[in-house]
Amino acid sequence: MRNSTRFRRRRGGYTLIELSAVVAATSAVLLIAASTIKLAVDVQGRNQGRANEVRAVSGAAEAFRADVHAAERIEIEDGKPGAWRLVLGEGHSAEYSSDADRLIRREMRGEKIVSTREFELPRESAVTVAEKPVEGGTLVVMTIDSSKLKPDGMAVAAILGHDRRFLKQEEKP
Repeated sequence: MRNSTRFRRRRGGYTLIELSAVVAATSAVLLIAASTIKLAVDVQGRNQGRANEVRAVSGAAEAFRADVHAAERIEIEDGKPGAWRLVLGEGHSAEYSSDADRLIRREMRGEKIVSTREFELPRESAVTVAEKPVEGGTLVVMTIDSSKLKPDGMAVAAILGHDRRFLKQEEKP
């Protein structure tokens, strides 16, 4: 009888199947957690990139508007759709040029570059500028065409030498 009770007694511990099931369940939980973390990091990176683009475009719009308000006249270069110059005074100007993904503003005193500022635009953006005579002055419009900026891109308008906010409502274009 002694021998029969000895074989019936269960040993303490886990079987190989139980350990395999725990390892598999733990691996599945860790895989889901790692995938979720990677997805969150990717989304945060895209949002940060978008925020940087919006900040750059807003900065370009503010600089352009301030320059137009201070300018005496605009000179748009023929054959270069993304290049123009705002004459701010005698020997003082702001020159703009653009390529596929940035807008460059150079402040000039005579032939000397006083400052340069670059605005990073969404990839494959097209920047154009146009002037249109309106009652009370010349309306200057900078358009940034990009699929990443609203459905129609973005347009910044200002009246040469004036602050548009002070025009009467019926004078606004």
